[in-house]
Amino acid sequence: MRQIFAAVAVGAVLLPGAAAACAQLTAFAVDSLLRADIILVGEVTGFERVSEAPGAALVTVRVSEAIKGGAGAEMVLIWNDGGAMGPSEARARGRVVIGAMATGRASATMVTDLRPDLPMIAQPFCGDVWMQPATPDMVAAVHGLTAP
Repeated sequence: MRQIFAAVAVGAVLLPGAAAACAQLTAFAVDSLLRADIILVGEVTGFERVSEAPGAALVTVRVSEAIKGGAGAEMVLIWNDGGAMGPSEARARGRVVIGAMATGRASATMVTDLRPDLPMIAQPFCGDVWMQPATPDMVAAVHGLTAP
């Protein structure tokens, strides 16, 4: 019986729609950004879906500050579906702090990385996406993490 439950659990994690396997979304923790290759603050200027299934979107950001890694004045990032939440136009608005993985990385999710040529907005499985509103407190907390 235990083997059946284990097989069902593994299958739920590996199949598309695995978000349903997450009993609870892990809240965003600012210190998780330390694992990002790129941390930036900027204004979202564009959101374009590039695929419905498995789901991905291009997010264009006018960068006001690169806290970690290289960033131009404007960046296009890929937000791949994965984990508990996929790309959401409602989340990709206004001034944001983004933690992203550099190009040329292995996909951090269990779905296909549709644009490995672009930095990827990080989104841990069953965790909140590393794109959060850039409130003064959030920006200060990120600076506190990266200060020497």
